[in-house]
Amino acid sequence: MIPMTLDRIARVVGARLCDVRDPQALVTAPSAVDSREVAPGGLFAATVGARVDGHD
Repeated sequence: MIPMTLDRIARVVGARLCDVRDPQALVTAPSAVDSREVAPGGLFAATVGARVDGHD
């Protein structure tokens, strides 16, 4: 994985950051859409699923 800042990742994928204290925080671990699976240094991406909305 190539370490990137939250701000850079958001710009690359055309997303927006919500409630982020430090947009320059470095992501050094894989991303996940299940908040229970996020590792230290990882990124949680909130998505809308069939039964739940990760934004909640």
